[in-house]
Amino acid sequence: EIETLGWLEINKELGFIIELSAYSSLIVGAILFLLASLGVINSMFMSIYERIYEFGVIKAIGTRPAEITKLILCEALLLAVFSCGIGMLLGFAFGSWSAANGLSLGEMEFSGIAINNNIFSEFHVSQFTQFPIYVVLLTIAAAIYPARFAAKIVPSEALQRSL
Repeated sequence: EIETLGWLEINKELGFIIELSAYSSLIVGAILFLLASLGVINSMFMSIYERIYEFGVIKAIGTRPAEITKLILCEALLLAVFSCGIGMLLGFAFGSWSAANGLSLGEMEFSGIAINNNIFSEFHVSQFTQFPIYVVLLTIAAAIYPARFAAKIVPSEALQRSL
């Protein structure tokens, strides 16, 4: 009698490593999203501090705090959309190249399996739909705190500052 088994059933250690890799990718992704949100907050605050005099002027002539918040959030939205567009173009170019040519990692052995071929990339629709949406939402969420800060600027203090 012949029994056929998949390679994950034959080599359980490799299946465990693949499952562990998925969890570690989730953790690394969460850390990267945290770092990206801190980068967005830093960029937005630097943008606000460079234009604090202008915010003081528009606040002094009667602009409402909600309108200043909308202005900062629109700036963050444009930053996210343009960044996603450029990132998707670069990712598609590099992904296409590595899908055609593959990435050579040399020869290695892992859990009794010899790997000596090029590793070819693969495209998924989620890379170009879900992830950019996550980035845009993360950018807008990270810009809420700087936007509220800009909305609370006191015009008399802002007008005294000059760079």
